[in-house]
Amino acid sequence: MSHPQLSDPAQAGIGHDPDLLSSSAHGDIRALALLYEAHGPAALHLAHRVLGDHTIAEDALRGRARSQAVAAAVAPEGVA
Repeated sequence: MSHPQLSDPAQAGIGHDPDLLSSSAHGDIRALALLYEAHGPAALHLAHRVLGDHTIAEDALRGRARSQAVAAAVAPEGVA
């Protein structure tokens, strides 16, 4: 499945990973998506090696990304 490429973090005015982490911790879904785009393939590879099954690894990553996005969307302001 192909996903549209998100903009470069620098073009989005966000910066590098520490800035993206901070922004996503404060509920910025776009920053979380940029982090996932940048590090998702490596995380999937590691999950596949650990779990031994590509489908289970994909499900694990999707579930984690979904729960982080939901948590960021519903967290009270100032709470990460």
